[in-house]
Amino acid sequence: MPNPQQLMQYAGAAVTVIVLILGLLFGSGDLSSSSPGSDTGAQSAPSKQSNAAPSNSGRKADSDGCVYGTPNYWECKQENNPIDTKNPRLTPSDIQQAKKDQFQQLVAWRARDKALRPITYDQSLDATAQRFAEELAQTPGDEIWHSGYNTRGRENVAMNPNYHDKFINMFAGSPGHASTMSTNGRAPKVGIGIAQDPVTGYYYCVQHFADH
Repeated sequence: MPNPQQLMQYAGAAVTVIVLILGLLFGSGDLSSSSPGSDTGAQSAPSKQSNAAPSNSGRKADSDGCVYGTPNYWECKQENNPIDTKNPRLTPSDIQQAKKDQFQQLVAWRARDKALRPITYDQSLDATAQRFAEELAQTPGDEIWHSGYNTRGRENVAMNPNYHDKFINMFAGSPGHASTMSTNGRAPKVGIGIAQDPVTGYYYCVQHFADH
């Protein structure tokens, strides 16, 4: 029969075993939280950013952030879509020189037909042609059309993506346009308009003729 000292030793060992078992069953340690690369923390949802364009009185901005119809629309488009270097921007002086050169080319072209009277340059026709050329150039897209002036059958319109000084060749190569350039009458006159699209750099030309 064990003596009291041995009983105390047995009791201490039993208590130690019980503590170890309880520690394994109800331990509060979380080993996974310290493992490399683990992340058990909660994450907040990322905030959303609005991509909506400003209303600008109900008008929406396009892909370049420009609002069509606003005063600075074309400046905005040009800043975001600079003209190709092969089509440098025409200055007012360049345009005046191009119109002068085209008139001289027209005079030379008409001189081949002795039945055509000498033609003169008319500032009033120049004004109407220039206004319409600028309207064509500043309208989005590359379409061209005739203005109300063409009801007289005296208007030529063309667009050239590369050259602003080849319009006489273009018109001369088309029977309908060549016929318009053959405008005759008592005192044939012409006005020429040349403009450049501020986005694409394309060139537009308008010829207005009168035969009185």
